Amino acid sequence: MRMPLLCLTQFPWEAEPPRLRRLMARAAADFAVLYVEPPQPAAVAAPRAVMRRTPEGVRVLRVLVPAGLAAGAAWNALGPTLARLAGPGGAVAWCDDPAAADLVGRLRPRLAVYDCVADPASDPALREAEAELFARADAVFTAGWGLYEAKRLQHHEVYAFAVAADRAHFGRRGRPPVALAALRGVRVGVMGAPGARFDAELLAAVAAARPDWHLCLLDDAPGLPDLPNLRRPGRPAYAELPAWLGALDLVWKPLAWRGGGGPAATAQALAAGVPVVATPLPDIQRPFGERGLVEIAASPEATLAAAERLLAAPADRALWLARVEAWFAESAWERQWEDMRGALLDLLAWRGDAPAVPPDWRDGAEVRAQA
Repeated sequence: MRMPLLCLTQFPWEAEPPRLRRLMARAAADFAVLYVEPPQPAAVAAPRAVMRRTPEGVRVLRVLVPAGLAAGAAWNALGPTLARLAGPGGAVAWCDDPAAADLVGRLRPRLAVYDCVADPASDPALREAEAELFARADAVFTAGWGLYEAKRLQHHEVYAFAVAADRAHFGRRGRPPVALAALRGVRVGVMGAPGARFDAELLAAVAAARPDWHLCLLDDAPGLPDLPNLRRPGRPAYAELPAWLGALDLVWKPLAWRGGGGPAATAQALAAGVPVVATPLPDIQRPFGERGLVEIAASPEATLAAAERLLAAPADRALWLARVEAWFAESAWERQWEDMRGALLDLLAWRGDAPAVPPDWRDGAEVRAQA
């Protein structure tokens, strides 16, 4: 007997990076997982949903809702249908979309988890929705230590989980992109983070000090100044990212002292075997800086010294790679899910809940919506 787990997410099943897909694929060994994709507006009079089963054993619900609904209303339109699919025994509700906070309350789950993957600090409406989701949630899981530090005082049950990356995916370097292969000399990939901003002064100072380095901006940052050695190839697609990272000598994250540091991109660079220098933001300092995986530097002088040390120290590379391997072994998807599973089962046991028989979910057919 497995308890149903309803995953209410802002990410389609095929979205990249595949963090949630990896976790839910492993959750399917312990729970009957229903992955509810974000509602899509369409020319329909009532919600329509089709269920399919993935090779990993996850049921994915693709949903169409009447056009013109706000995000919260679109989620709420699924309430009766999801309550029926959850069955009479209730379910675990796993939610990463603050817009679905009201729906989480309407479902009355046995256990509600807010999977916090971003900080909506700059969006007043999302901040308000997140506050409601905090009130509904029994536990908060954060993707990285930066989010943990930002959220740990807002809820009584907050857990920090490391950010992993697919080693096999990023180990396939392939042919270097034409835009990088043509650059002779040191190639430094300048990478950002969602919602973060670059330190333009630091970037300009390092660019001026090393005019022979090619600073390749692998991100969308239209506000940065034009610098002679700043190349702007843009953000590569996830499938192409291993080839781009593999063509670099170094990754640099010159982010300002506000927002997150992009732990996912940092883990991806390490998975590709590329050294990283970054400014000291919380989710870079811990665990990457503390474990000696990433060089931390805030000033132009410290950044240049760290970068040159990494570029000129091939003898230390084996030791560094060993530390990277050890960290990835600890933060692998399997290890992450085991830790999350342990937290969920502990919370369910504390509430005195037992596993429930999942409802009869039919694959491939249209799911009848209920008003």
